[in-house]
Amino acid sequence: MEQAESRRRSAYLAGAVLLFAAAVVIRFMFGDELSRFPVDLRVYRAGADAIRHGDPLYALRMPDNGLAFTYPVFAALVFIPFSLAPFWLAKVALAAISLTALMAISVCAVRMTGLRRFPHAVSLSLAIAGLALFTEPVTRTFRLGQINLIVVALILLDMTVLRNTRWHGALIGLATGIKVTPGLFIVYLLAIGRRRAAATGMAAFATTVALGLIVQPGQAWAFWTDHMLDPNRVGGVSYISNQSILGVVSRLLADDYPPRLLTLGLGAVVVAAGLWGARLLERRGDELLAVNAVALATLLASPISWAHHWVWFVPALVALATTVCPDRLRTGDPGAWLKSVAALGWAILFLVGPMWRLPHNPVRDDIGLTPWQALVAASYCLAGTCYLIWLLSRAAALRPSRNEARAV
Repeated sequence: MEQAESRRRSAYLAGAVLLFAAAVVIRFMFGDELSRFPVDLRVYRAGADAIRHGDPLYALRMPDNGLAFTYPVFAALVFIPFSLAPFWLAKVALAAISLTALMAISVCAVRMTGLRRFPHAVSLSLAIAGLALFTEPVTRTFRLGQINLIVVALILLDMTVLRNTRWHGALIGLATGIKVTPGLFIVYLLAIGRRRAAATGMAAFATTVALGLIVQPGQAWAFWTDHMLDPNRVGGVSYISNQSILGVVSRLLADDYPPRLLTLGLGAVVVAAGLWGARLLERRGDELLAVNAVALATLLASPISWAHHWVWFVPALVALATTVCPDRLRTGDPGAWLKSVAALGWAILFLVGPMWRLPHNPVRDDIGLTPWQALVAASYCLAGTCYLIWLLSRAAALRPSRNEARAV
């Protein structure tokens, strides 16, 4: 009996490995991810070259498309190895690191659900990573030579592998030093009472800022006091790829500069609600849901959340799918079936990327859309808002009563 069970598990694992390997081969051999000329990787390399040659980092403009370096000085330091290597090698290396990061995201997300039995957890992780390879945010990340998967992996590795170590918070601080927006996770650590981890994250982040100030003091100061606060420097906020609140409001009002009080107010509400929900979910042991609440709040409130930034849909899909109990499905529980449909719809949405089915142009601002087009153009933002509302409703349902609070 035990031998039969062992053979069955081995067959599941072997099948999952083969399917993932097939997904990788199909994606990279028959897709055009590695044959393209990734524009963002070119910008990263140019930024690193500017650091090496002592040129002003934020005066950099790519000659063919006018793109600028939009990350902190520390990020340019991180990209120096990619600038020293031949372009083809840098492209392959970044793709390999991103593929490894995708696997790490999947494994960490599955682990945070509490499923750790081998080989079930590994098989599920491989299946999720294989599916994610064909989704729009992940595909676009590889095509552009972006670092989204690496940033998400750093955060999830911190929340799992480093969870009970003295270094908990360090990778989150490092991710913040590279891309700024992960800083909300440091606030989350503080909100849930992990003060030492929050302090470690702040120390790691401060170290990255200090390194930038040492290498290019004037440019680093300009970034933290000016460039970081100017979303238009990153790109037109109304471009259809921007799936943040600011992007949606900008397109609805046909204005690249919508009322700041409106967009900042909505962003503040989303951040506060996300942290409140995350705190309650973490208290009840739903840490993956809590992390997703913080991630979605970050994506919605950030001035720029390009479609490829939404690789956070991967751990969100894991969290949504694993709330469905197979036993409840067999008994016909309508709540379980509703969640199954929601999980399927969430996966399909990011497989399709509906906004790209509309006319768009990165040079021309995508404003003046019809109401139906504006709805489709906001698909990721609307889906993320609905998901966050579900997380908040779940957190509110788990909120302890006054009597329970007094007992604690």
